[in-house]
Amino acid sequence: MPKVSRGVWVTRPQPGAEKTRAALAEAGYTAVVVPVLEIGWVSPNRPAPDWPNWAILVSQNAVEGLARAFGELPDTVCCAAVGQRTAQAARERGWQVEMVPEQQDAQGLAEALAECSLQGAKVWIPSGDRPGSARTTLPEALRQLGAAVEVIQVYETRDRHPTHREIDSLLATPTDAMLVHSPSAAHAIFASPITIVQGWRTEARTVAIGTTTRATLAELGVNSTQARDPSTAGILAALDEAFNKPRSAP
Repeated sequence: MPKVSRGVWVTRPQPGAEKTRAALAEAGYTAVVVPVLEIGWVSPNRPAPDWPNWAILVSQNAVEGLARAFGELPDTVCCAAVGQRTAQAARERGWQVEMVPEQQDAQGLAEALAECSLQGAKVWIPSGDRPGSARTTLPEALRQLGAAVEVIQVYETRDRHPTHREIDSLLATPTDAMLVHSPSAAHAIFASPITIVQGWRTEARTVAIGTTTRATLAELGVNSTQARDPSTAGILAALDEAFNKPRSAP
């Protein structure tokens, strides 16, 4: 537990943001939830599904969007989840989760799937509308393994502006660290003209969730500490690392 309660800005969309806030509060942080993105659900324009052999789940939003679009998956569909939280969301729906990689990111998932026999397998990857691993990295890797891959958009990500109450919450919270969960969140934060957001950008340590997010932050000229995975333990370890290294360290 931190010796002095440090402020952490949770920038991810709901409902996941509240789970992160609660975990940080339990660890002794003063966490404020002000999402910079919001999720809208999309119904694919397609007939009744010809079910795949595999569904590759890269986020909890992908699970929710796939369920909203097609209902429950039959037992014949095997699921691979990028991390334990995504796997839990799928299992809560009764889906068959066959794989969660030890390295909980897109690269780890692609490497784990390379150990499977995917030649000729039909694979769905439910995704959002913005560039990312679900739309590029994973499809390319799985096609090289002989899979017939279909990327299905089931949600869209929109930039979100803080309310007046949320701005007051940011003003009242120590600007110690912020969690950036995606490349889209990184772009939204570092393009914002809002004064308090600019203050957090200048003063707070930045923790990146995932290699792609950290790479995006680096492209924006931002030093960040990368969480080894998106779990609570991974985030807490990254916060400890961020607070224990010099501000100028990469």
